[in-house]
Amino acid sequence: MVIRYAPGSLVSRERSAIAAARVLEEAYQIPLAVVTNGRDAELLDTATGEVLATGMEGIPDHQQAQTLFPTLVFRDRLEDTKRDREMRILNAFDVEICCRR
Repeated sequence: MVIRYAPGSLVSRERSAIAAARVLEEAYQIPLAVVTNGRDAELLDTATGEVLATGMEGIPDHQQAQTLFPTLVFRDRLEDTKRDREMRILNAFDVEICCRR
């Protein structure tokens, strides 16, 4: 699971969290992502972008994660062209927007 924190709107962080989950591991795509601003949260399916749960209680604890694990699909690494696109999305959100001075 990828967890992304940033102040402000959760919706504006969804796409970069999904991109991160799709490219952080070399061999597979991480199936879940959480976006949070410290007060609210969303649990995302990184294959579809669907919001699976909302609120801080939507973040799986250890026991919930163990129950959820057998149902998760760890998709194969993206082909290089699609992986490059996800890297560009991640770069655009993290470097060019979030970290501008």
